[in-house]
Amino acid sequence: AETSITDHDSIILILEMKPVALKIPSTLERIDYNALDSAMSVLNLLPVFSTSDVHLATSFLINTLNIAITANTKIIKISNRKTIKKPWITPGILRCLRNRDKLHQKLKRNPNCVIIKTTYNRYRNYCGKILKKLKNDHEKEQLSSAAKSGNKKLWQTIQTITHTHKRKDKALSLLTNCDPEIAINNVNSYFINIGKDLAEKTLASRP
Repeated sequence: AETSITDHDSIILILEMKPVALKIPSTLERIDYNALDSAMSVLNLLPVFSTSDVHLATSFLINTLNIAITANTKIIKISNRKTIKKPWITPGILRCLRNRDKLHQKLKRNPNCVIIKTTYNRYRNYCGKILKKLKNDHEKEQLSSAAKSGNKKLWQTIQTITHTHKRKDKALSLLTNCDPEIAINNVNSYFINIGKDLAEKTLASRP
């Protein structure tokens, strides 16, 4: 809101937003359907049919099924080799990369074999071209989608793709004083001197 003391808007609230890192699951749940089928065949569902309370019967049935499913579900750890860490990498490309790595290990064991060396080089270049194309297509799709959402979203996407997020100076240092008049003077002083400070830094950085 504008005040009679300064021509700048007052800062009412500052929210510090920390970037959220992409969490890649290291485990997955897998149901053994054959074992579950056997467990389901011996379930005692008599209480479901013997009660006249619909809610009680439904609750019992759901709980019984959940217990059977949980008992026949295994937690499987995903190895790093099978973990997809980039959004543009498909399971097929992951297999391609594993084959490339196997050829590389084979070449290390037989460094003088021309056939293995030629095969590895061609396969490596082939995988590299596919990866580059998939990455470019993914980024083009991101840019195209962001362009429809406005310039702000587009610029954020460009910064994400190019890893050029600019660090923003915190404004808290201008508002730490409990005296409102001093805090406002600090804000005014910052905006008055920002041009001069930048010019001095630019001149000082010249050889």
